[in-house]
Formats: sequence, structure tokens, C-alpha cells
Amino acid sequence: MVLYNILHPLYSIFFVFQAKWTGLSSGFTVFECFRRLWFIVLEYFTMFPSGIPVITLPYHAKQPLFYVFLSSFIALTVLAAVKSRVGRALAVYIATTLCVLAIGTRGAMTFNIFGF
Repeated sequence: MVLYNILHPLYSIFFVFQAKWTGLSSGFTVFECFRRLWFIVLEYFTMFPSGIPVITLPYHAKQPLFYVFLSSFIALTVLAAVKSRVGRALAVYIATTLCVLAIGTRGAMTFNIFGF
């Protein structure tokens, strides 16, 4: 990648804006930003019990372990944010990361061998 950028300056940046699989190649509106952010947040929370984001939220809603993981995460995040500056910084970091990912990620689930 470094050699490619030396031979073709800034082409990798142009490629990111033209690639159809990135979120930067299509129109970006406020509604689209919220839709992508919602997709990223749902994907993030569905990874708790399974470790992979391909299992859908309706499936997880039937599993009691999902609520254990979700409530533990929320309780520990709130406790860390209230008790320490590091916890507040971590919460801001997670929120910022999700917002940046919403800009660069298209946020569309496709059907594959595992489901959606």
C-alpha cells in the first residue's frame, strides 16, 4: 500500500470515494447518517452474546443470555462513566467511533450462508 501511494499519490483516497462498498461513494444526508448509525449500533449490540454480527436482533431477543450481556454492558458503562474520568473518556471514545464508522460504512446487511 505504501509503494502504491508513492507511485500513485493520493489514489487510495480517490479509490475510497469511488468504491461502491464504502459509505463515502453514495449520497450522504442526515437521515442516511442516522440510518447508518442505527445499523452500526445494532450490529455492535448483536455481537455481545455471539461474537459475530451475522445473527439478527430478533433471534437474540429470544435468548435470555442476550439480556444478561446487554444489561451488564449498560450497567458497567454507566458505572464507569459516573465514577471515573477514564470511564467518561471511554464513553466519548465509543460514541465518536460509532459516529465516524457511520460515515464510512454503508450499513447494509446482505444474505450469506450464516443468515443476515
